[in-house]
Amino acid sequence: MDGPSARMALRDPARHQPGPATVTAADLAAWVVRDSAAGALRGFLLLPLPAAAATVLSQRLSVRWRDDLAADLAG
Repeated sequence: MDGPSARMALRDPARHQPGPATVTAADLAAWVVRDSAAGALRGFLLLPLPAAAATVLSQRLSVRWRDDLAADLAG
C-alpha cells in the first residue's frame, strides 16, 4: 500500500476515535488570534519604510512605550 491510499488508511481511524476532541474551541480561538497577528505583521513588513515608520510613530500610545513593549514580551 503506497501513496495517498496508505495515508488515508492511517488517518481515517484516528479521525473517528470516540472521546473528546483533540482540538478545543479555545485552541481554535487561539489560532485565529495568532493568524490575525501574523497577518498584521506580514502587512506591516510589506509597507514601504516611510509608511511603516509613520505607523509605528502614530501607534505609540504611551511615553513609556519601550517599557510597555518589554513588559508585553516578558509575558
